[in-house]
Amino acid sequence: MPWGFYPGALFCLYIHSIKLKCMYKKEDFKCVKGFFYVGDVLDVDGNPWVEEDKLDEIISELNTPKPMTKKQIRNAINKAAYQFAESLGYEVHDDGDGSSVTFMKPDTERHDDTIDWSRSYHETCVLNWASPQIQEDADAIDAHMKPIIEHYNNQYSKA
Repeated sequence: MPWGFYPGALFCLYIHSIKLKCMYKKEDFKCVKGFFYVGDVLDVDGNPWVEEDKLDEIISELNTPKPMTKKQIRNAINKAAYQFAESLGYEVHDDGDGSSVTFMKPDTERHDDTIDWSRSYHETCVLNWASPQIQEDADAIDAHMKPIIEHYNNQYSKA
């Protein structure tokens, strides 16, 4: 679902700064003489106007959470890791190989003082001789990400 608002159709809330939850309610749809306009969100048999009982069914279907695919889960976990690393003052560097990204402070002079994030294993990796601050930050990223990873993995195992 694209970011933003559809006119008169929904409101959006950030949940744990990770995923977007959109909830529809009857008041979001324009009503004319007992018919509701749903053309902003879907097309019902070519006619964007529906009666109230059909609108209730549509709202129920739209508000029912859809399970995420493995790829969507992996991307959401990685995005959360990038955002947390950025909140600690790191820049995210991608070398384009798809396996990992590097978190690096803007003033880093040695590659030894960087944190690698595995996109598949969802964990950090630092050199044993990295500075204590880098090692602490890597531990903080892993600790922050653990419940997020568990949340998404539990969602996939229920699907």
